[in-house]
Amino acid sequence: MATNLREFLREQAEKHQAESEAGKAMVKEWRDAIGRLFDQVRQWLKEADPGGVIEIEDSKEEIREPSLSRYRVPRLNLRAFGK
Repeated sequence: MATNLREFLREQAEKHQAESEAGKAMVKEWRDAIGRLFDQVRQWLKEADPGGVIEIEDSKEEIREPSLSRYRVPRLNLRAFGK
């Protein structure tokens, strides 16, 4: 337990750093999983739609979470027949 302000600040900074690193690792894991899912969706669409009726567009989405702050994740936009 901190006995003075200096120790308290040091402990809080270390805690914040550890939480930040854990959050970054979690977001990376999520991004990787999303990437694998999107690769699978692209493969399914390639097999099901060889004529390219469905347009595929990659973009990014910003997510805001209190515990993880802001981060960007991949987004897959699919369009067909004007929708």
